[in-house]
Amino acid sequence: MNYLAGTKGGFGPSLESRILASKKIIKLSDNKSFSINFKGPGSEFASSTMNYEYLIWWLSGKRPTKNGVVKIEISEPDYKIIVKRTF
Repeated sequence: MNYLAGTKGGFGPSLESRILASKKIIKLSDNKSFSINFKGPGSEFASSTMNYEYLIWWLSGKRPTKNGVVKIEISEPDYKIIVKRTF
């Protein structure tokens, strides 16, 4: 429950923060194909981007591709989410 509520003692950013980050990814993609790359702890796991992939699909019906025109990088330092376009 702590995780979903985004309270201390949970693990990682809150669901609300992930939804906001997913909306930013949709906006940065500018209706073009896009790929997502996760940087930092957890990036060694194939599941590191699955939260974002699902939320983006849920919000927009779009899915990232392996070689998208727009490259998006996500990192999660200290319970924050940083989303940037890396071109």
